[in-house]
Amino acid sequence: MSIQHLLEDFATDSANGAPFATEREDTELLDSFEQGYKAGWEDAVRAKSEEQSNISSELARTLQDLSFTYHEAHAALLAEIAPVVEHAIMAVVPEIARHSFGLNVAEEITRLASQGDATDVLLHVSAQDLCAVEDALPDPAALPTRIEIDETLLPGQVRLSFDHRERKIDVTEIVANIGEAFSAFVQQAKKETSHG
Repeated sequence: MSIQHLLEDFATDSANGAPFATEREDTELLDSFEQGYKAGWEDAVRAKSEEQSNISSELARTLQDLSFTYHEAHAALLAEIAPVVEHAIMAVVPEIARHSFGLNVAEEITRLASQGDATDVLLHVSAQDLCAVEDALPDPAALPTRIEIDETLLPGQVRLSFDHRERKIDVTEIVANIGEAFSAFVQQAKKETSHG
């Protein structure tokens, strides 16, 4: 018994019993396949291009949001921390200046001596600064030095008189300048943040 009726005949089209397509039909089928493939490829390229465009615009929006967030965070941090830092500076710097006042005067006298700008120095100090200045002067001083109390001077101020010239040291002015410099820094940072 033959089993041929169970096996498919590949020499003919099994649907209508006709032989397979001719060469012309093969070419048409191949062209059709190629056109479909090309159209699919163009669709894929277009979809990829649109996806990249969407990703780029989303990235640009995200970066812009991050930029605003950074500037907002910077401004908020500056607003919170600036008063604390300013308070700390204005609490600590005057105390440091007061403790180093006598040393600054002694350093100025040593500088005058090294430059040969003076032969002797007269120091005018407030009564409150007398001990600090006396204790800070080296023994012997770099230049012959006399100290006189001047009631017109405030604590933290000294006037050096030498060879018909005068020089003033004023730590209160230095502290005020530090405070002004910090305020200017904060104002500039706020301006840059608001324009950023």
